[in-house]
Amino acid sequence: MPGAVDVAGARWSHDGEWLAYQETAASGSGQLHVVRADGSRAHGIGAPGEIRTWAWSPTADVIAYIRGTATVSTTASVELVDANGGAATVVAASVRAYDVPWSPEGTRVAYVEYAGGQPSIDRLFVANVGWCAQACGSAATEIPLI
Repeated sequence: MPGAVDVAGARWSHDGEWLAYQETAASGSGQLHVVRADGSRAHGIGAPGEIRTWAWSPTADVIAYIRGTATVSTTASVELVDANGGAATVVAASVRAYDVPWSPEGTRVAYVEYAGGQPSIDRLFVANVGWCAQACGSAATEIPLI
């Protein structure tokens, strides 16, 4: 069917005002979408592309997500976008990230990066992002693993 899409991963915002979901076209290109709980203000957020995983901020209408598929030979980016729209802010570019949890107070985003090797070696990073995209862009700190 032309124009068919696959919808997955519906999740509520912290305050229950928004519902977000990932929409993927038959071509494989995906985009996050949000809609108000009453069905109004439906729109796509961030630029279209492959979305690996995503999570709502626990305190604000902001979504952190990983754009691209990180593998041994390819990289992705960790980005933030406001549910009301606007351009995404890159927190970390050219990383092999595959998870993106928020801190409980919503001021930090962590991401796990595959560093390669046999056996597999992973690295953990934390970026201070504040609750809005304007506070983003600070360098991520690697957390030493035992």
